[in-house]
Amino acid sequence: MGHTFSLGKNIYDYGVNFPENNIMLFKFSNAQLQSQRIIENQVYEMCNVKGYGSLSFKPKIDNRIVKVKLYQELCHAILAVIQKQCLDDMPRTIRTMRIRLNQMRDLLAKWEGMSEDISRNCLLGMRLELSVRTEKIIDGRKLCSNLDLFEYSGIERAIGGHFDIREGSLQRFFQICHSHLATLANEIHGRNSYAPSIRVKSALTFARQAIGWSGKHMERQFQQARDWRSAQASQQALIQVGQFLYDGWKQDDLNIRPLIFEFLHNAHWFVHSRVVDRRVDGLMLKKTNSGAYWKKDGVYEDRVGGARHFIQEYGANWRNHVQSIA
Repeated sequence: MGHTFSLGKNIYDYGVNFPENNIMLFKFSNAQLQSQRIIENQVYEMCNVKGYGSLSFKPKIDNRIVKVKLYQELCHAILAVIQKQCLDDMPRTIRTMRIRLNQMRDLLAKWEGMSEDISRNCLLGMRLELSVRTEKIIDGRKLCSNLDLFEYSGIERAIGGHFDIREGSLQRFFQICHSHLATLANEIHGRNSYAPSIRVKSALTFARQAIGWSGKHMERQFQQARDWRSAQASQQALIQVGQFLYDGWKQDDLNIRPLIFEFLHNAHWFVHSRVVDRRVDGLMLKKTNSGAYWKKDGVYEDRVGGARHFIQEYGANWRNHVQSIA
């Protein structure tokens, strides 16, 4: 049971660092969640590991304990090289996308150049922070010490169970980072002034997650990236059953048949807002840069016609003009 005390006017933060040998990602265990000893709990996912990352919560042990945060020193190591606004934004142009890619490449190169001791202290450690409302700074420190909150074990006892932890080696962490940065680099193409597609934006989000960033917009951006990936998987499944196969190949030039097939499966087809039956297949397409709808009436009647029209107009560069999901 928690205890209620007269609250002080000031909030002080107390922190302690814990050295580790691996990258540590945390999650609330079922025992902790069922104990009803924590409120306002939040997991900030990191490293593309669903449900695991850094934690923020309020333990129900003493109303003077305002918040507890458990996070990776890795977060400070990122901010030491890249400004926060360059990690939370979503670039509107390919030029800015290239800048963000190079910033993360430089960050990774800096980390890999660290000595073993420095990398262990800067990249592998954990930090525990407690925010306490009290009159004097010494009173808050005594309170945390008396409640044994400066240790993992003390925190776990206070909230009714052990944390669920996943860990991985620094070498494996670097390999995953390189993989996601390579994917992002492969997706970035076109003129600097072009607007990035959802595919490029998702690759950036997954790359940021890979290096350990979980900023204020990450939850929303990460969900959008996951939704896109899920939609892409569904689209690929449809390809396997040949939903868009058609028998009009003879009227199309041999050189553009593969492009038409690619367009059919990778263009982002929208159902127009005026359509009453939302279950119908979308036939509308949007412009890559402005997001406005392309004119359909009098241009094409079905998806195959739309694919033919835009491939004839733009060829292999159709993604620079028509929004795609892949």
